[in-house]
Amino acid sequence: MEGSLPQAGSRFHKLRQLRKLRKVIDIEKSV
Repeated sequence: MEGSLPQAGSRFHKLRQLRKLRKVIDIEKSV
């Protein structure tokens, strides 16, 4: 993880990653 990113940026990045992970999980569930 990069500690140079601002907290708000890292938070947004985490949210984006979580959304991506959720999409992947949903796809795996539907298969």
